Amino acid sequence: MNLDQVLIVGIVFMAVYKIIEIFVHRKERLDLVEKLDFAKENNNTNLSKILGGDINSNWAIRIGCLFVGIGIGVLVAYAIISVCGLYCQTAKETMHHVYDQISVIYTASTLLFGGAGLLGAYIVEKRNSAK
Repeated sequence: MNLDQVLIVGIVFMAVYKIIEIFVHRKERLDLVEKLDFAKENNNTNLSKILGGDINSNWAIRIGCLFVGIGIGVLVAYAIISVCGLYCQTAKETMHHVYDQISVIYTASTLLFGGAGLLGAYIVEKRNSAK
């Protein structure tokens, strides 16, 4: 396949996508203007209720617990790899498999502990909302 053919297909696809996007965003803008006009008529100035946002969301807790979980996951993965001695193997035939094992350990523990961090954030949010 020639590079010119790839570029032509990409440009045509992007043009069609942008034309569709213009019409979709136009509808969204009109809906937003209608919501704001309705709120102005009813003297409702609380934009978070109109636009569907939640001002009291606990994003700081969620992001903090996620990063703490990811950090603990990387630390646990490093501990597992160090204890198992995966870095010490130097045979060229097995080195590819060792790198695969190391990447799986890092990925799995990072995702597992990141998810646990988000679960902890959920529990903290539920306790705070119950009070």
